[in-house]
Amino acid sequence: MIESNSGSIIVLSTKIMIMDKISKVRNTLMWITEILNKMNIPYQVTGGLAAKCYGSTRDLHDIDIYVPNESISKLEQRLDRYLKFGLEHYRDENWDIVFMKLHYNGQQIEFGDADSAKYFDSQSQEWIKEEIIFEKSVLIEFEGIELAVMPKQQLIDYKQKLNRSVDQMDIKEIQKDNQITS
Repeated sequence: MIESNSGSIIVLSTKIMIMDKISKVRNTLMWITEILNKMNIPYQVTGGLAAKCYGSTRDLHDIDIYVPNESISKLEQRLDRYLKFGLEHYRDENWDIVFMKLHYNGQQIEFGDADSAKYFDSQSQEWIKEEIIFEKSVLIEFEGIELAVMPKQQLIDYKQKLNRSVDQMDIKEIQKDNQITS
């Protein structure tokens, strides 16, 4: 229903913006999973996208993907024209990781070296080595694309330890989704 007042037009434009955002993520996932599969590179989706696969509804900032150390340089060469940062060591208050950041079709993608990834446990005040076991990835269909996703409990565990506001939000929604489906 389109009316002449500006309220209806705003609602319509909001729906269009949401559809653009969804299609941007979907198109990026189609593109990157095709490349990973063609290159025979195991991967594991983590972070906000993994949380969305398990029920989180917050806006997606980027797509976080772990790949093995022996594959990340080949991937960097293949994706060089999209590279915005890295492949470099990066450390801040939350992460100690070798990673690269790409932009494709307006969507940010971050590839982390699964063998070097550490995060800071806000409770114990220690650096924790992330244990990425690609064979334990859970295959989940997201927007019609099958993704290899970090196991739910592992995702919840590391988000609880990081304990940032986005992590708390994700955990709450993932656990709420569990209660509905249980």
